[in-house]
Amino acid sequence: LSQSPPHADSPETPALTLSKHLQQPVSVDVLYVEDSMLNRKMLRRTLRSRNVSSAGVENGQEALDWLRAGNRCRVVVMDNLMPVMNGDEATRRIKALFLQMPVIGLTAEADPATIRKFRSAGADVVLYKPVDAVLLMREVINRLSPAESDDSPHAPAESDNSPHAPAESQLFAVE
Repeated sequence: LSQSPPHADSPETPALTLSKHLQQPVSVDVLYVEDSMLNRKMLRRTLRSRNVSSAGVENGQEALDWLRAGNRCRVVVMDNLMPVMNGDEATRRIKALFLQMPVIGLTAEADPATIRKFRSAGADVVLYKPVDAVLLMREVINRLSPAESDDSPHAPAESDNSPHAPAESQLFAVE
């Protein structure tokens, strides 16, 4: 028996419970990987408010299992500190399987070494928690929209190595 199953959301329908026995793979815009149930709910609401379809899992291992099961996403939003498999290891493994997959890292740690480790694992950008919802959505939308000069579905990151500090308003997350 698994812990709790991942959920897929679409703007048109309520959350749909997935199981390992589901025969049709799911395709969403964003896979969010977050161990906090409250943060998963906030991510789902934020994405849904912009009509971005999403699925959520609790840790990096579940993210890898979800992708290996044939499910697809266009962007991964990845927490850093999680049980079972943390964000930097999951990002490294996802990038090994899907080189062009954009990964937006989230961390509550402001330590430059933590940020460098997440970025060197393949995170395209790392945002501080609590996350500024406007900034997060800008990063997601930028990666969902193909770059005009790039033929691939995922434009390369244009971010520097430092995480973005959130504005005092628009914050969500408890950590």
